[in-house]
Amino acid sequence: MDEELKKLYQLQQLDLELDELDDRGGELPTEVDALKKRGEALKNAAATEEKKLRELRKSRTDTHAEMQALTERKRTLNDRLRTVRNNREYDATTTEIEAADAEEQRLARFLVMLDTQEATIIKDIDTLSRQRDEAVREHEEKSSVMATIRETNSDEIAALKEKKAEMLGHVAPDLLRKYNHIRNAYADAVVKVRKGACSGCFRALPPQVLVQMRRGEQLFTCQHCHRIVVLEELVAPPPVATE
Repeated sequence: MDEELKKLYQLQQLDLELDELDDRGGELPTEVDALKKRGEALKNAAATEEKKLRELRKSRTDTHAEMQALTERKRTLNDRLRTVRNNREYDATTTEIEAADAEEQRLARFLVMLDTQEATIIKDIDTLSRQRDEAVREHEEKSSVMATIRETNSDEIAALKEKKAEMLGHVAPDLLRKYNHIRNAYADAVVKVRKGACSGCFRALPPQVLVQMRRGEQLFTCQHCHRIVVLEELVAPPPVATE
């Protein structure tokens, strides 16, 4: 078990180096993703406003057609008014003319409202478009920076991944599964025991566990944080030879 733990600890060191290289972009990946989503959201918002603008302009066209029909109707009614034969026909015709006048005034007010709404929507579309252009430009700039960072690290990352692939062949599958599961919670899934305590959460381990660990017969995890624990001397680098 000791040899497997050594290999697992070495595997973790490779993973930590890969993590560090991924982190060199800092918050860039998160920012790039957020800018992409913002650009898409602004594009969708502008498209919604443009749809409203199209519907508004169609409504205006329809309203103008209604007003033109009313004008024709009023002309017909006024022509009829000159040929009425009695008071009843006169009253009925004037009532229709008054109703047409009222409807014409309502449509005129409606057109004024449409003009106001159109101006607001056009302004909103312009604002959304400018914000989207800004988000797209910033996204492109930060994406370029992130690509440069990744390209700079690409050789180092490739070398580390090659070492990791080789190392994976020396770790038992069940141990690897446990390691990967713990790594979902902690980057340092395998930690040293220092002065009788887990160096991950700094909580003391039971004395009997320390005794059993020195036998090197089984795997142990911290009862508090559940990281895999190894004796410090087991994974310590070999001493540097001196002349």
